[in-house]
Amino acid sequence: MGGVAMDGALQELLVKWLPYVITAMGAFSLSVLFLAYTLWKYGKEIQKLNRFETIVKLAYFADKNEDAAKAFGHAAVASDRMRKTTEEFRTDLESLRDFMKDVQEKLSEYNADKITEERLDNTDQPLSAQNGQSYPQSGHPQTVQQLYGDMLAEWQLFLDAFRKRLEEAKIAPNLRRIGRMTYDLADRRRKNPLPLETAELITALHAQYKRYVRLQTTKSDWLTKEVHDAFVQLVRTSIQELQKPPIQQSSSASGSANGKVPEEQAGLH
Repeated sequence: MGGVAMDGALQELLVKWLPYVITAMGAFSLSVLFLAYTLWKYGKEIQKLNRFETIVKLAYFADKNEDAAKAFGHAAVASDRMRKTTEEFRTDLESLRDFMKDVQEKLSEYNADKITEERLDNTDQPLSAQNGQSYPQSGHPQTVQQLYGDMLAEWQLFLDAFRKRLEEAKIAPNLRRIGRMTYDLADRRRKNPLPLETAELITALHAQYKRYVRLQTTKSDWLTKEVHDAFVQLVRTSIQELQKPPIQQSSSASGSANGKVPEEQAGLH
C-alpha cells in the first residue's frame, strides 16, 4: 500500500511539474542552439576582437538569447493556460447540462398529471386492443386489490425494459432516479437518443407510481378502473417507445461510411 501511495504521489508531482520542466528544457535547448549558431557564424570575427569587445559582443548575444528564451516560455505558459481554460469550460458546460436535466426532471414530476392526460388524449387505441396484449389468466382485474396488483405487474415489465435500455447505453441503473436517467437517455449526443416526449412521459409515470405506492393503504378511496386503465395504457406505451429501434439518418449514415462519428455523439453511447 505504501508503494502504491508513493507511486501515486510521484505521478501527481510529475503531472504538476512536467510542463514546467519541458518548458525549461526547451528554453535551454533553444539557447544552446542559438549560441552554437552564433559561434559558427561569427567565431572568426570574435577571435579578431580584443577582450573587451569580445565581452560586449557575448553580452549582446546573451541578451538576445534571453529574449528568445523568455518568448518561448511565454508561449508555453499561454498554451498551458489555454488548455486549462478549455478544460474548465468543458467542466462548466457539463455542470450546466446536469443542472438542466435536473430541472427537466422536476418539471416533469410537477406536471405529471398534465403530461399523462395529454398523452391519453392523443392515444386513440383502447387499452383492451393496445399492442395485442392481454391480462393474466385471472382475466381483467375487478377488485381494487387486483387493479393495484396489475398496475405493479405492468410497472415491473417497464422496469425490465428500462434496465435493458440503460445497459445498452452503458448507464448504471439507479431506480431511485428514473427521471434523471431518462433524461440521460434523451441526451442528443447519444447515437440513439430517447425522444424528449418519452422522457417526459416516463418521468411523469414514475411520479404517479411513487404517489400510488404512498397511498396504497387508502387505494379503495381513489383507485378506479379508469385510473388503472390510464396508468397501464401509458406504461405499455412507454415500453413500446423504449424498445423502438434506432432511426437511421442520412447524415449519420454518411458519417459512418467515411469512418467518422458526428461530433455531438462523441464520447456517448
